[in-house]
Amino acid sequence: MEQEISKHLQELAEKRLWKNKLEIDLASVKTKLSGQQELLSLLEEKRLLEKQDVDLLKGLTLKALFASILGSKEEQIQKERQELLRVEMQIRSTRHLIDSLQSDANHLQDQINQLKNIEVDYQQAFKQKEQYLINENPKTATEILENSNRLAQSRNQIKEIEEAIQAGLSVQEGLNQMLKSLNSANNWGIWDMLDGGLLVTMIKHDHMDTARDASDMVKAKITTFQRELKDVSQFEELYVDIEPLERFADLLLDSLIFDWVVQSKIIRSREHTLSAISQVGKVLQTLETRLMVAKGELQKLTSRYSALVEKGG
Repeated sequence: MEQEISKHLQELAEKRLWKNKLEIDLASVKTKLSGQQELLSLLEEKRLLEKQDVDLLKGLTLKALFASILGSKEEQIQKERQELLRVEMQIRSTRHLIDSLQSDANHLQDQINQLKNIEVDYQQAFKQKEQYLINENPKTATEILENSNRLAQSRNQIKEIEEAIQAGLSVQEGLNQMLKSLNSANNWGIWDMLDGGLLVTMIKHDHMDTARDASDMVKAKITTFQRELKDVSQFEELYVDIEPLERFADLLLDSLIFDWVVQSKIIRSREHTLSAISQVGKVLQTLETRLMVAKGELQKLTSRYSALVEKGG
């Protein structure tokens, strides 16, 4: 009888802790989502202004007239087009991140909804266990309840570490995909600099586009990984240098002007990606070690709790 009551209370305690963790995660995702939505609004406003600048230079306006007189009209049109393209690519990246965050929020909310009655269930089970111990064995009541809570916390810790590892593996996979595309872009870029022709240029840009898309996905995955790491107690905050990924849109813009500029940016992005892969790999190794230690601690707690329940029964 006591073992059944204890097992039921322990299961509910674990679900209660997990629901609290999910609610914290959801609040964090919603904050990031709100920030990205505000950024998207600003970018869309900027896109409209940039488009107006291009139209003004192409039309019969005073600005276009002055540009023609000064002999810089085509140069200014090209510059404004580049700025417009830059904003378009920033919008695309931001929308991708918004979609990812919204998907995370929906998934977290679904899990929370499944546990909406957990607090009521836990309190009822707790009262039942408390009353049983008071009636049957008051000397061990406090000790049994404390150990039950420790077990719930230990299992929750393991679950958090495992989720962080899965998020890290997803980041690692995305970085490897990006590196593969950057390696291909680099190889075709060398040929392109040797005047490989239009076909070579097109192939190079195709690999660059693939790498850019991969960088957008990696940024979203890194956000998830960082959030999961915060759930792991006493774990230093992860910072992955993704600045070259955010600036990866420059590759397409600059390639319209200088192939060697494009090639140097591909090389720098590749170096940063290799560094990020190494950094994430080290974090995953640390998490694996933490997981092994946590599982060992859980085994000790389980044995201790089983012995306590048997003696207190």
